[in-house]
Amino acid sequence: MDNIKIIRMQSGEDIIASMIEDKEEGTVILNNPMTVLFKRQITGKSVMMMIPWLPVEIVQHNIASVYSTDVLTVFEPKESLINYYNKAVIDLNECVIEESDHIENCLNADDEEEDVSEEEFSEYVESIETIKEVLSNKKRILH
Repeated sequence: MDNIKIIRMQSGEDIIASMIEDKEEGTVILNNPMTVLFKRQITGKSVMMMIPWLPVEIVQHNIASVYSTDVLTVFEPKESLINYYNKAVIDLNECVIEESDHIENCLNADDEEEDVSEEEFSEYVESIETIKEVLSNKKRILH
């Protein structure tokens, strides 16, 4: 993944992604976009967290196209942040692949034939909780 940028949206959101600008279309393509959240603590340390910007559990491809006018500015991230992002994307993709069967079963359940069983629903909830746990364990403190 190259051309990794931090994109500040007009909405104030900070997104890190592999970015390609299509000037002809007036759009920006964001591959594997992650929301970057910072919390500055009283101690002076900052806590950073990345979470998927798209609902990766239910989209075909983790790619978004946004209008260039929705982008306020673009920053070059530090090399350490790029490495952290790349690892987070790999971990997220592995987690989604592992859980995709459970999610597909729930999404493909036909309400007319039968409802999703309590066991299937519990497995789905457990899958989502596993994804959330993996993502929350990716928190890092930057100094």
